[in-house]
Amino acid sequence: MIKIAIYGCSKDKRLKRRLSAAAVLFLRLLMPRKRNIDIRIKLVKDMLTKEHAHGECYDLDASENHNYYTIRLDYGDHDVLINTLAHEMVHIKQFARRELRMLYDGYCAKWKGEKYDEECDYDLRPWEIEANAIAAEFVSKHPLI
Repeated sequence: MIKIAIYGCSKDKRLKRRLSAAAVLFLRLLMPRKRNIDIRIKLVKDMLTKEHAHGECYDLDASENHNYYTIRLDYGDHDVLINTLAHEMVHIKQFARRELRMLYDGYCAKWKGEKYDEECDYDLRPWEIEANAIAAEFVSKHPLI
């Protein structure tokens, strides 16, 4: 079962529906056969100011199933939210397909078998390059989300 829960915008029902529809669409485009997944999307006020990030994604499933994820998004401009959601959904695909694993052993991540250290520039990380490219394509092809 696909379960998407959105927190942090209870007063803005339109935004909640828009985010939910976008998440389902992105999931279907990225992983059309994935049927068992639980995604929690949390909108965080001033995340960009406080944490210097528009969003982040966590693989919460310690098992081999990779079915539980949390996405945190900066609660700001709605179009930026959708772009960031698309980007973070690509990371969910990367986690689910085991292309990307976050590491806590002095390296920041393992991407398709290769370890990358913390010094690797964010814009040069291959998983971020892929997420940026796919997210931009999704948003340009589906502007009404």
